[in-house]
Amino acid sequence: MSERNPYAPSKASLGDRPSGGTGRVTAWRDGNVVVMLAGGEIPHRCVKCNEPAEEPTKERTLYWYNPWLYLLILISILVFAIVALIVRKKAVVSAGLCADHKRRRRNALTVAWIGVLAGMLLLLLGVTESSSAAALTGVPLMLIAIVVGITLGRVVYPVRIDNDYVRLKGCGEHFLATLPEFPY
Repeated sequence: MSERNPYAPSKASLGDRPSGGTGRVTAWRDGNVVVMLAGGEIPHRCVKCNEPAEEPTKERTLYWYNPWLYLLILISILVFAIVALIVRKKAVVSAGLCADHKRRRRNALTVAWIGVLAGMLLLLLGVTESSSAAALTGVPLMLIAIVVGITLGRVVYPVRIDNDYVRLKGCGEHFLATLPEFPY
């Protein structure tokens, strides 16, 4: 009973083209940075190892602002937050991961959340039991877990976003090798 369905989507794989299937190139390599057109797509492969990406690929909204804005923290963190929200640039990226890298990311985030919760429990225990050792252990544990979660849990991160291009880091060498060189 396997009749051909003329309305079924194509089974052709267009995921190995840097154009996102449009016939027009929208992603390039510039050293270890992926440069893509604003609103464009990167190839539907694992950005770490270049294996086929496991579905579903999650769209991520990335924000970027000039690093000089961090100097506003010297004035006030509230001023920095308000200005950063106003001047930030935004890009939506669908960076794929293979099953192995999705598992690694999930495990890193799980370990980070366990570390944050354990640090909170130690801090709470230290406060309620007047144990400075527990409290002083809980705070660094929470901070280390947060840093581990941020660094190991991210897929790609923006280096610069402007009106024409989005520049991303965090892609593996095998993925970068398949992209054409940035012509500009």
